[in-house]
Amino acid sequence: MMKPKKARELRDIAILMKCTQNVKFFQGVIEKQGTEVHRNLCQNIEHIFLKKNEIVFEAGIEINYL
Repeated sequence: MMKPKKARELRDIAILMKCTQNVKFFQGVIEKQGTEVHRNLCQNIEHIFLKKNEIVFEAGIEINYL
């Protein structure tokens, strides 16, 4: 995830997909939205640091995966 998202190659995305396929959030995405959405998320995912107890997103907020 250290590569800029625009510089990611198919191999990089495949590695991210493999690394995230067993994460509960991504399992739900794969089950409900399919592998294409999972691929798109892995193309665009970014690593960020948050402070302890900082909210990433709240339940009920609609997220546009595409």
